[in-house]
Amino acid sequence: MTLCMDTREDTDKDDDALLGLKSTSLYFGENTKPWLGAFLLAMTSSLIVSGIQSEQLWPYYVATMSCATMLGKQLWSVNLDNREECGRMFRDSWWVGILLFASIVVSTLLKHPSEEKTDTVHSSSRQ
Repeated sequence: MTLCMDTREDTDKDDDALLGLKSTSLYFGENTKPWLGAFLLAMTSSLIVSGIQSEQLWPYYVATMSCATMLGKQLWSVNLDNREECGRMFRDSWWVGILLFASIVVSTLLKHPSEEKTDTVHSSSRQ
């Protein structure tokens, strides 16, 4: 997720080159957007698989797709050579983690309490 959100790093690529640093923005060069798109796809896929494994409900998936859409829109529209625009996009992405966390909390609260009791009863009878 860090690589997807860190378009700010492209604002420092001139400084990185001057200082001889090996940043991802210099490494990816003109292919930065395709690389970030691939990382965004990997992040979204991982979040969906994690949601399935942890039996999340619909709020989690709505939030995941909303975050992926917003980050994809930013990636599509950002001018990576414009320091101010990259910085603004980075600052605007702070809510992604908050939205995902809130969706996990809401999804957990929406789970039916009898499901948890049933799992507890079954697991204790196996012992």
